[in-house]
Amino acid sequence: RGLAQDVRVVVQGQVTAPPDVFGGQQMYIQDAGAGILLYFHEGEYPSLREGDWVQVLGETGSYHGERELKVDSAQDFQFLRAGQPLTPVQIRTGEVGEATEGLLARIEGSVVGRETDAFTLDDGSGQARVYIREVAGLQRPPVEEGEIWRVVGIVSQWAQAAPFEGGYRLLSRYGGDMVRVTIAAPTSEPTEPAPPSPSTTCVALIHLGIAYLFLPALL
Repeated sequence: RGLAQDVRVVVQGQVTAPPDVFGGQQMYIQDAGAGILLYFHEGEYPSLREGDWVQVLGETGSYHGERELKVDSAQDFQFLRAGQPLTPVQIRTGEVGEATEGLLARIEGSVVGRETDAFTLDDGSGQARVYIREVAGLQRPPVEEGEIWRVVGIVSQWAQAAPFEGGYRLLSRYGGDMVRVTIAAPTSEPTEPAPPSPSTTCVALIHLGIAYLFLPALL
């Protein structure tokens, strides 16, 4: 990930987002230290599953700020062996950024904002935008502000314009990646205490009056 642009490299890693998740030309792989987006320039990827080990020859580049490997053809792509899906890395919402870009990560926090295709979580360390791409065939779940959600996804970047800074988000892959932990606490308005019943007050006064009148005789 730290190499200059347009450098030819060979990398190995495990699939964290197969090609059918974000469209036929994109997929993500990850090794022990980092993850990266693969962009298939021509042709189609072989059939792959999450956890599969692959080896790729590609050229370093970036698109709207996100680092990627551009793969020219199927001959540059090699399936190595099947593997178990990787466990997401637990990070704080404020850690969704350049240092974690490309990783399969899990965050948890309170809903502090929502959009048509996204919502924002904050665990106190900073805000993280959870983005649901239309190509993934998902819709934003019915989130409410104040709810706690746990989300698994790929840390990605989409900066609108040069110098392509910021725009980090967590890309959900499947519907099961987004889980509501707690619902929002209901809001309640303070209520005034009910006035005492007139009839009860009257009876109490009458009883007190009788007790007062009979007090000398008792003595």
